[in-house]
Amino acid sequence: MILFNQLSGERVPTKTLSLRQPSPMHTKVKRIIHKIKKNKSRQEKSLKIMKQPNIEN
Repeated sequence: MILFNQLSGERVPTKTLSLRQPSPMHTKVKRIIHKIKKNKSRQEKSLKIMKQPNIEN
């Protein structure tokens, strides 16, 4: 499949296009990594809160 570059009117193979745009798998992996990092920081925060002596008790 070949797409046309509308500005210059030349043919652009989809391979070069797919290199510029991250593949769905790549974005999925990135999202998963982001989720894991978020969860880690959340856990660390909750651990810090647990380590602090409770003021209420």
